[in-house]
Amino acid sequence: MKTAALIVTTGLPRISGIRALSEQVGAIHAGQRMIAAFQRCGVMLTGLVVGPEDKKAERAFVQDGVIFLRCAATASFDDGVRQGLSFLRDKFDQVFVVPGDTPLFLPSSLAVLLGTDSPIAVPVCSRMHGWPVLLRSSAVDAYLSGSQPLDAFLDSGSLERSCPAVRDSGILIRSGEMGHRRELIRLHDRQLFRPCVEVALTNGAQIFDSRMRMLLHLVDSTRSVLDACSLMQMSYSAAWKLLNQVEDELGFPLVRRIRGGPEGSGTELTEKGRSLMEAYDRYTAQLSKQAQELYQLHFSGLSE
Repeated sequence: MKTAALIVTTGLPRISGIRALSEQVGAIHAGQRMIAAFQRCGVMLTGLVVGPEDKKAERAFVQDGVIFLRCAATASFDDGVRQGLSFLRDKFDQVFVVPGDTPLFLPSSLAVLLGTDSPIAVPVCSRMHGWPVLLRSSAVDAYLSGSQPLDAFLDSGSLERSCPAVRDSGILIRSGEMGHRRELIRLHDRQLFRPCVEVALTNGAQIFDSRMRMLLHLVDSTRSVLDACSLMQMSYSAAWKLLNQVEDELGFPLVRRIRGGPEGSGTELTEKGRSLMEAYDRYTAQLSKQAQELYQLHFSGLSE
């Protein structure tokens, strides 16, 4: 199943916007901890829902394989959740949702949630519900079709909900409550210890990598290079320069402009562009799986 994650910073009660993600927690920022935990469990895409914040602060997360979904300054937490899920709903089978001020949940807790089969999965520690929650596609559709806040929707009983118990107080801890959590931060660091495989296709010069793959995926879903650039914090001119350079090296076009037609004007992937993107996805997924197996073989017992 294709899994995405949604980190929502709008409407937070203690610390607002991108500052929640930029808060230092141990050696790295809160946002980097959350992104790494999701990547540790095979999440394909992480979306950050932010307000009209300082773009310089956002650039700290550009290289972490995320997209940025921008809300109005007055947006509530639920406004951010709805905007993020509306973007992801047709692209993924399940989505983790978490407030941006809850950075210490463990990858092992995410694995427990992924092991459930209910439309909704909510972790429980010390008899208290925590974050992230996992929504399968049926739950995403049900939530977006109504008007309830997310908390009320989760408690409504309209869909079956799993509440697995986890030994992880990090699912409950919000920003401002982490000052004396050094042991939990050390445990979090140990669980984040993992192989990090970055694949680039090259003929001497780097031609195709994860950032290029992200650009193609977003062009495919938005039918717009401009919209894809906005989501990636990439300039429009830089995107076209990159596309043209890669096309020159490969000897075939990756995208083509469409004028008119049933869906209107836009940009779409060529057949070869789509084949390259999908081959890269399959290859990197298999490589990551094998890297994890080799990691367990050679490093078992050293990190957790």
